[in-house]
Amino acid sequence: MKRLILFIFIVALIQPVFSHEKKKDSITIGYYVFIKKCDSIHRLETGSIAEVYAFIHVAYPDFCADLNYILEKSPYYRENCFEREIYVEKMRINKKWKYKRLKFKTKNIYL
Repeated sequence: MKRLILFIFIVALIQPVFSHEKKKDSITIGYYVFIKKCDSIHRLETGSIAEVYAFIHVAYPDFCADLNYILEKSPYYRENCFEREIYVEKMRINKKWKYKRLKFKTKNIYL
């Protein structure tokens, strides 16, 4: 009985130590978009994929790629044509709202 009470007492003392440990926060995802059309260059940093689609459709109304699917498999999407360049990169946003690159461990993916 004394051992049980001693065990409960020790567990009660250790418990506050575990409650103060830092838990990993969920990763906030953002998108960096770069569009080059002829000689004009436009950039956008946003946290919404809907804003990415709207931003691209302003410059190129015929854009029809599925960015959700592509960005699940790869951290970036790039399209180069004659006088057209679209670059979309999925990035991590830290607590100071700075954009940092994601590290993907994927095999060779050709889009």
